[in-house]
Amino acid sequence: RMAHASELIHQLGELKPRLVEHPVEIIYTEYSKAKGQSLLNGVNILTDLFFR
Repeated sequence: RMAHASELIHQLGELKPRLVEHPVEIIYTEYSKAKGQSLLNGVNILTDLFFR
């Protein structure tokens, strides 16, 4: 599932590691823009976060 991404942010916040940022360029294709995410997928992620 996708809740792991939010858990990683929480764990990194507790560790307080030294961070370095690097610029990236993201290019979205017409296919990836058309595919998108459903609203139900967002609800599933929130459910995983709060009821784990």
